[in-house]
Amino acid sequence: MAGVPILTLNDGNTIPQLGLGVWQVEPAITARVVRDGIAAGYRLIDTAEGYDNEQGVGEAIRTADVAREQLFITSKLRNGGHARDLALGSFEETMLKLGLERLDMFLIHWPVPGQDKYVEAWKTLVELRQQGRIASIGVSNFNRDHLERIIGETGVTPAVNQIELHRWHVQQGNIVIPKSTHAKRQRENIDVFDFELSEDEMRAISGLDRGEAGRTGGNPATNNDTF
Repeated sequence: MAGVPILTLNDGNTIPQLGLGVWQVEPAITARVVRDGIAAGYRLIDTAEGYDNEQGVGEAIRTADVAREQLFITSKLRNGGHARDLALGSFEETMLKLGLERLDMFLIHWPVPGQDKYVEAWKTLVELRQQGRIASIGVSNFNRDHLERIIGETGVTPAVNQIELHRWHVQQGNIVIPKSTHAKRQRENIDVFDFELSEDEMRAISGLDRGEAGRTGGNPATNNDTF
């Protein structure tokens, strides 16, 4: 199995190109799933406050046979926590559940345009990074107008924008976060760096793009759920 490439973010920090996501992983099995992933070679673990399984990720970090310094842990601010005081409280709860002093990356999960507080949330993440509590900050499910607004009002560009994509991410140079609760499939998912698609194959896959019709998740322009 070829090693997972390490990419450099716009803030100078580095991140593994392929990680393990735990969306929809039941809290009761999260620790086991993450430990299996770490054993398979995953070093980037992606969770979120809204997944309700940060505590299991924290247990896996503490009990894995890999030093904390070798892991890159990402979590995300819940949609109902965009106001500064709520964001600070949510972040502290995340750190308690994960059992960490410093988080590698923290993202705004959705812009939730209906409540119009994502700029306030972004300013709070900038503040936490300045305090040294977070190494890298970013967003998730942001459209161009959301990005332009937070950058315009703060001067700080997110390190990542985690969005919905399907299939051929790795060869495009994107960071990829597949999810599986099965150790065998986790090993299969990470064993992807020993071959390349041809240019014709890349074009053929790109041609399958259905735009908005191919979306399986919510639309950032209209998703106002406040979980």
